[in-house]
Amino acid sequence: MKKNEFATFLVYVAMFGIALFMGLSVLRPIISSARDLPVHFAVLVIGGLIVGVLLNAIIIELGHVLGAKAGKCEVRSVSVFGFTWTYKKGEKTKFGVKPYDGLTGQTKVRPLDREESSLSAYRLLPFFFALLEVITMVVLIVISKNLVSSLPGASWIEIFAIVVLTTEAMIYFYDIFPAHLDSVTDGYLFVLLSKPANRLAYNDLLIAEAIAEEGGVLPETPVYDDVTDFTGRLNMLSVYRHINKGEFDEAIKILDLNHACETAPKAVKVHAMCFKLSLLLEHNIVEGKKMYESLEEGDKNKIGDFDSMAALRCYALIASKIEKSEAEANYAIDKAEKVIESEDDFAQPHERKLVEAMIADIRKEHPTWEVYQPVWEKKKKAEEAPKEEETPEEK
Repeated sequence: MKKNEFATFLVYVAMFGIALFMGLSVLRPIISSARDLPVHFAVLVIGGLIVGVLLNAIIIELGHVLGAKAGKCEVRSVSVFGFTWTYKKGEKTKFGVKPYDGLTGQTKVRPLDREESSLSAYRLLPFFFALLEVITMVVLIVISKNLVSSLPGASWIEIFAIVVLTTEAMIYFYDIFPAHLDSVTDGYLFVLLSKPANRLAYNDLLIAEAIAEEGGVLPETPVYDDVTDFTGRLNMLSVYRHINKGEFDEAIKILDLNHACETAPKAVKVHAMCFKLSLLLEHNIVEGKKMYESLEEGDKNKIGDFDSMAALRCYALIASKIEKSEAEANYAIDKAEKVIESEDDFAQPHERKLVEAMIADIRKEHPTWEVYQPVWEKKKKAEEAPKEEETPEEK
């Protein structure tokens, strides 16, 4: 799904506004009148900020974990600021530092039943825990105010609690916002899953993501004729499934559907166009050249934006098969590691295979070219390479 960059910008501005308002209008008068603080007020603010960020990150993911279990979903992994616990049935829990999709963390789940599993509690429990946190902080503020008359230094409690509440307000404003920001928020899921059809479709997507990460075969999923940002993304499940079977004509039919549907957003249409052209250039060069020559200049420029792996592959294939430019082909391949991070979890392993197949095809057509390897392939070969034995002097 295409991220709403403008909404993301507005949310970050609003979060900064919350911090500024609370700092100048609420916190500064309290700090100015505070007496006999046990530590400098800056230490209290920084400490409250750190505690607030960590506490709310943990609370949100705890709510997601408990909500997933309540909704008949299996928890696959839990990440808090990249510190990730991965769970797999029959295996020990694994811990590591991994990328995550979220402001403070991410909990990945797999529906146990396509029709019965629900993410309602997954979305709502974090806000229930947030309410408990608000009540706790308010109680601490009241206690602090009652103690100040006899113990002036007790106002540190109020300062600390207000900073924690401000941090909570910023984080939850982000999480409740009903748009696809630079990560999928609970607010966006609430809007998306308010339609029963989307609930089933999203369950399909989560199941497919889990299977793809485990290296399994993508399941059969319906093809949606009414193409939106979300259903266009789900149609890609079927596209990858057909490609894995070598059924390129069937994959192209679905891409044509994504491109032709009037309700499809521009980003979905561009992605479908790039994906189709990349398949044609690699598997039907005559039709691929015809399609490329028929594109409007604006569409050709979109390919060079590298908004997706499809656009990147398209650029590299145009460079190698039409323009015969080794440098331009390598220019695109060199960006693969960064661009693939913007792809859906279920798409990433398939896109890696497509890039590797494309590179093999380019090398076959241009045996004298020094075609780059994608970064993940370099890492894989480095890990598999036998280590040199130490010489007696090194020992």
